[in-house]
Amino acid sequence: MLELGVGLLGTATGSGVLGRRQRAERDVKRLAAVIAVAGLVGCTALPAGSGAGEGTGGGEDDRLDWLLGCWTTGGGGSSETWLQAGGGVWTGEGRTVRDGVLAASETMQVILREGEEAFVAEPEGQARVVFDLVALEARGFLAENPAHDYPQRIGYRIEGDALIAEISLIDGTDRRAWTYRPCD
Repeated sequence: MLELGVGLLGTATGSGVLGRRQRAERDVKRLAAVIAVAGLVGCTALPAGSGAGEGTGGGEDDRLDWLLGCWTTGGGGSSETWLQAGGGVWTGEGRTVRDGVLAASETMQVILREGEEAFVAEPEGQARVVFDLVALEARGFLAENPAHDYPQRIGYRIEGDALIAEISLIDGTDRRAWTYRPCD
C-alpha cells in the first residue's frame, strides 16, 4: 500500500494582477474549455471512482479508472475533476473555494506512456512542475521530484470510497493530506 498519496490544491497562489472575481470567471471559462475539448477528443468522464477496474473500452489504458470523475472535500472547499484524455494521459482540474470565491486552481496530468511516467502540476500563476512516477499500484500512485521546493512527493490512493491526496517533502515530513469523496 502506498504510504503517501495528493492534492496540490493546498499550494498558495499569488494574487497576481487579476482580482478574485476575474480569476474565478477566467477559471470557469478555462474549465468549460477543458470540458469542451475533452468531449471533442473522447475523454471519459464518469462519476468519481465508478470506473475502477472496469476498463474504458476501445482499448484505452484503464490503470487510473479509480481516479476518474468528480471528487470533493465537501462544504464547498476543495474539489478535483479527472478525465481520461486518451493516449496514456489523464487530466485533472483542481479548485479550492473559500467564502464562496475561487481561492486557488490548478491543472494536472498523469502521463503513463512508454518511456514517460509522470505527474504534472501547474498551479495557477506558477510554473509547470513534473514529478516522476515512482510507484503505481491498482488503487494508487506516488510521484517525486526531489529538486522541487515543495511539494517533493505527491500521491493519490483510494481507501474505501475516499480519494486520499497527499503532499510532502521527499522524506515524508511537512505532510498535508486531503480526503475527497465522490461529488453528489
